[in-house]
Amino acid sequence: MIAPTMTDAPEDALDASLSPDDAIRALEATRAEQQATIDRLEKMASLIPGVIYQFEMRPDGTIRFPYASAGIERIYDVTPDQVTQDASIVFDVIHPDDRKMVSDSIELSRRTGYDWTCEYRVINHGQVIWVFGQARPEFEDDGTVLWHGAILDVTAQKTLEAKLRNLATTDELTGAANRRRFMEILSSEFQRFQRQGTVYSLILMDFDWFKTVNDRFGHSVGDRVLQQFSQRVQTELRSTDTFARIGGEEFALLVTSSTTEQARALAERIRTAIEGLRFDGSGDLRGTITCGVATVDAADTDAGDLVVRADRALYQGKDQGRNRVVVYQA
Repeated sequence: MIAPTMTDAPEDALDASLSPDDAIRALEATRAEQQATIDRLEKMASLIPGVIYQFEMRPDGTIRFPYASAGIERIYDVTPDQVTQDASIVFDVIHPDDRKMVSDSIELSRRTGYDWTCEYRVINHGQVIWVFGQARPEFEDDGTVLWHGAILDVTAQKTLEAKLRNLATTDELTGAANRRRFMEILSSEFQRFQRQGTVYSLILMDFDWFKTVNDRFGHSVGDRVLQQFSQRVQTELRSTDTFARIGGEEFALLVTSSTTEQARALAERIRTAIEGLRFDGSGDLRGTITCGVATVDAADTDAGDLVVRADRALYQGKDQGRNRVVVYQA
């Protein structure tokens, strides 16, 4: 592997009073000390989850890594020697969706002299690796730019971030969106309606007599019922719809680009499917749901107005005997 260049002490810089043998030994000691320094740096670099490097871009656009620590192989599946003269093979393993962004960020650093900073994905043997790179450019007289920096593997951090986001937006029991996330999406959809006039509908669902299920079979069975209910509902949905648990046994479904009749038909399909579903772990336990349907209106002042109307329709359905779909009527 090519190591960082360290200027050797010239022989004529040695003490002229030294004998030839002493001069040779002194020169060898200097070189040994330099090599020991390089070895220490390499050892420290090997402990970093990434690569320490120098990246060079010549005026003609050719690129290379004058130096790269051994970590470059873990990230890019290339050895330091393979990129000493040509770095293009490194770009071949960058995620296709990220290559232009990486190239543009390097060009921005070259043009402005700002530090290069970029987060992107690499595909190594079919595995996606997230990396974060940062480097400082150094400009040479002939127009060559030499960056000194490091690229770190941040896959574990990105995975943790995704898990935390999921925990913050997902109901742990059912896998549906939680109330907070649902209200964020509902508000966003209302803003889109105000800008574009795209009509959407809301279905509120409540599991009928759910307390009886918990009292008779226990909360563990009640949890499984909610899980199976949620799974069954989601088989009826499009990728643009949002299903959420907003209370104990109360759920909400945002149906995008939907008229009242389309939402009513969907709610009826779901109600019928749940009515015919036999829940596991509880003998012949069956259940029903009541649904309230409402559609966004030009008179709405915020997303909450739609929730109020759907909730009124839901409670009307309960008053009428449950296991039914009720559409809000002004």
